[in-house]
Amino acid sequence: MIRTRQDPRSNAKASRKPSRSGVGQLLASGERPIKVRYAIDSLGFSNGQPIIGTLKGNYTRLCQMWLIPVVILRLSDGKRLSISITDLSLQECLFQILT
Repeated sequence: MIRTRQDPRSNAKASRKPSRSGVGQLLASGERPIKVRYAIDSLGFSNGQPIIGTLKGNYTRLCQMWLIPVVILRLSDGKRLSISITDLSLQECLFQILT
């Protein structure tokens, strides 16, 4: 059996874990809160890239929130982040943290 040595940079993105994840709520004026699972990748901030993350929750309710330009993500520890949902699919949606 021949083993090859892999370059650690080749799959760094695939092996990278989110820096923060948990269960939280999406909040917006005039809408009921939505329970979501979130994962935030803070590595973008150190590279000058926008901080992005993923949300998983009820697709129908996420569609309603997607139409709102700025929503609040309440994290499991009670902190709140202003986010903008940038992409929506059946499995999950992507968001960008607004600063």
